[in-house]
Amino acid sequence: MSVCLRYLWIKEYSCLKNVNFQFDEKYEFTYIESGNRLDIKPCKIDPMENFWDDNERFMNIHAVVGSNGYGKTTFLRAIMAIFNQIYPPKDENEEMYKHNAYTCPALMIVEDLQKQVYKLLCMGIKVAEYDSR
Repeated sequence: MSVCLRYLWIKEYSCLKNVNFQFDEKYEFTYIESGNRLDIKPCKIDPMENFWDDNERFMNIHAVVGSNGYGKTTFLRAIMAIFNQIYPPKDENEEMYKHNAYTCPALMIVEDLQKQVYKLLCMGIKVAEYDSR
C-alpha cells in the first residue's frame, strides 16, 4: 500500500502544541479541538493547474524550513513517533528508535494512492464530527 501524508494535527509533542500541517493540494483540513470537529473544504485555487500538462505536473513538493530551534527535527520525530504507534518496531532497543518511545497524540489524514481514498488515523484523539462542504 502506497500512502501519502495529507494532513497532520499534533496535540502535544515536545515543543509542538496544537499545531497543524497541510500537505494536500485538493482539500484544506482543519481540526477544531474545542468542538472535537474536523472541517474539510475543497481548495479553491489550484496553483499547479496547467503548469505544464496533466501528465507532467510536479505535485506534493514541500519543504520544512526555519531557524535553529523552531521544531523542524521535532516535527520529523513526531511523525516517526506516530508511525511507531501504528507499526511498532520489532526491536525497540535499537538506537534509531530511542526518540519513538514517546506517544504523540495526533490526528493524521493519509491518502491510499492505489485506491485513491483518504483515511483518518487518530492516535489518542477522538473526532466526534466531520464537516465536509
